Amino acid sequence: MSLELAARTVGPHACIVLRNLRGTAEDLALVAAALSRPEYAVARRWLVDNRSSAELPDRTDVRRLVGFASRRAEETEGLAIAVVADRDAAYGMARMLEGFASGGPFVARAFRDMESALDWLARVAL
Repeated sequence: MSLELAARTVGPHACIVLRNLRGTAEDLALVAAALSRPEYAVARRWLVDNRSSAELPDRTDVRRLVGFASRRAEETEGLAIAVVADRDAAYGMARMLEGFASGGPFVARAFRDMESALDWLARVAL
């Protein structure tokens, strides 16, 4: 499955929805291109929907994603990323992202269900 991007609102906030994000070089090139578009550049919240993804991110993918965000700190500073993963392995990778993000330019949280992720994104203070 390839990465899918969409813009939406969560509460009053602009949000980027990324489905099937693994953190591969190809994924990150698409995200970088999207950040140059106005409808994505204004979004300070990202919703990563990895429910039922055929391919799961691995440790290298997670580190690559964190490195991408760190190198682009001017665009990712204060960003809130909610990752929804319904399988144990995907949830574990999301928790790893949460840990790697600690002290970085953005905050990340792992969730098992969409409702909890959307609620957090709507009320997280940036």
